[in-house]
Amino acid sequence: DHLILGVGPGGSHVALDPVSGEISEDLQFKKRACTRLTASTDSLFCRGEGTLRFDRETKKVMVDGSARPACNDGAIPANGMLYLGPWQCDCSLSLIGFVARCSAGDFQFDSQATRPQFESGSGDLQVVQPLPVGEGDWSTYRSDNARSASTTVHLPQQTEQTWEFNPSTEFIPTAPTSAGGLVFFGGDDGKVRAVDSASGELRWEFATSSPIKYPPTIWNDRAYFGSGDGYAYALEAATGRLLWRFRGAPVERIIHAYGSLGSTWPVQSGVLIDNGIAYFAAGIIDYDGTYVYALDATTGELRWQNNSSGHLNPTLRKGVSVQGNLTIQQGQLLMAGGNQVSPARYDIETGECLSASFDNGRPKQNTGRFVGALDNETAIQGGRILYASPRNVSTKGSFEAVTGNQRYRINHGGIPPAWNEHLVAMVNYQNGALTCCDMAQMKTLLAQQSNENARRRGNALAEDLKREDAIRWGYSLGVNRRFEILSLAVCPTDVVAVLQHQERDRAQTEWSVAAFDSEKGELRYQHRFTNEPLPGGLLIDSQGNIVVMMLDGSVLCYSG
Repeated sequence: DHLILGVGPGGSHVALDPVSGEISEDLQFKKRACTRLTASTDSLFCRGEGTLRFDRETKKVMVDGSARPACNDGAIPANGMLYLGPWQCDCSLSLIGFVARCSAGDFQFDSQATRPQFESGSGDLQVVQPLPVGEGDWSTYRSDNARSASTTVHLPQQTEQTWEFNPSTEFIPTAPTSAGGLVFFGGDDGKVRAVDSASGELRWEFATSSPIKYPPTIWNDRAYFGSGDGYAYALEAATGRLLWRFRGAPVERIIHAYGSLGSTWPVQSGVLIDNGIAYFAAGIIDYDGTYVYALDATTGELRWQNNSSGHLNPTLRKGVSVQGNLTIQQGQLLMAGGNQVSPARYDIETGECLSASFDNGRPKQNTGRFVGALDNETAIQGGRILYASPRNVSTKGSFEAVTGNQRYRINHGGIPPAWNEHLVAMVNYQNGALTCCDMAQMKTLLAQQSNENARRRGNALAEDLKREDAIRWGYSLGVNRRFEILSLAVCPTDVVAVLQHQERDRAQTEWSVAAFDSEKGELRYQHRFTNEPLPGGLLIDSQGNIVVMMLDGSVLCYSG
């Protein structure tokens, strides 16, 4: 029997008598920017940042920063569901598009994993056809567990295209990995494929029922990956034979997610192998629960699990989300964990979450899907969000260097830096220019900066490097062309980049892969192609072959 209007102090929502106009109560919440106020029998909803819910019985205000109501529609309660529509701006949130939420009921979020979640494949788990991982193999996402996108392999002096793989039907692939003469990649069609690195011929493929976002990790003759169906898989790498799979999802539940059927708890963190242990995480967003596991990589035996980090604040049901890859730093497992806690940190021996709780659910961190370990002191995190178009119609984000509680913006753009012990290659400024600097100089600047100074100035590290005359070289094809870096890799004497540019007098975008001298930035060679490349879809295999993934699932290889 009241009107609810945002006309109180500072825009606070108040309850008005609809006849007299007198204020009967100040509800002590206000909306942020656009979106209209909507209501259900027990709640009021508006934009928070995120989705703000006012509980009409307890008078408490709760904010979920993972998604927000659409500008004109607001949150729409109907049919026992809460619907959130898409918006037209680059907000710092984890989920975009149409979102529908329902009551969790009495679901047990802290359920413990049991042996029935493990399933054996065919044949002997211990007897596996050899496919060795050698020095120089790009055997996991971005080459190594630090996610450096670097290799010790030297490129040949000149290269030419030697083969092209074309799938029977188009799909959006993952980044590639390689080992033992094979190139591996997954796809949004739910399949993992292995092609011959010398010929491009398909060796085998293995199908799951849901999309795959990270490529297989190759270890001890085995290939490990996670799928949107909620399972982590171990295959015989040489043949694709299933050895075992483990359901990371606490229960079997299928939802419609971004055009495909999948689990409420997909394994979209990829699988990281370290000292014979396989690490992975299942989940989408924190309020549904986040499940992190460590298994014996050979037998699939459970070593530890963490089923509580999604609800670091149990009242809000907010915490760590599975929003990207894993890495290792200082005896800790790090995960790109969404815009509440990222990177999230776990004790690698016990699985204890080392990230602190918090008081509200508003966005706190960069929402990007990437986390890497620059060294034992500094983590790199940020970039594109996990559930965004690979064509980058949403925000590209930026990257931060994280040391303890201090954060320092490195650059703008959706492609993570690539580095080795001597060199860092990165996207510089918002136009995508390629910049290279010495690792030592970068570390010196990071050590000099405080979190407060970095935020107050608003500078990115790339700008500070330029001011200190600490940039080795840059490349942008000139100021008259739209230019962007789509992939980066670092070799001992070269930087390899996939480039996109648009000349003012041409109607079509051009793409190419190019190699630059790492000391001087001189262009050594460049190969143009007509298909649109996958951002981040680049590797250098143990033979010095350059492999480039395309958005339609095709693959190009350039060899000396």
